[in-house]
Amino acid sequence: MLKFIHDNENVTPHDLMEQFGYTYSSARCRLCQLRKEGFIQPLFLRGQWGLNEKGYRKLDYHGMIEKKPDERLRRQRRAEGR
Repeated sequence: MLKFIHDNENVTPHDLMEQFGYTYSSARCRLCQLRKEGFIQPLFLRGQWGLNEKGYRKLDYHGMIEKKPDERLRRQRRAEGR
């Protein structure tokens, strides 16, 4: 699921419903669980979620992403709401 969030840059419960076949409440629970585990954070748009630094580190640890040179700056700007 973290890879799906990474690929889409941000997700909503409706995105998880379409991709994984969750119900709305299950999708929200899964996002809340990932937030409590510290892998995602709410974005400046209501209902949108994106990976935080811990989420990116987990994907990188498992070799699931290839980092681009400007990716860290882009993530910081997105988290700040720019």
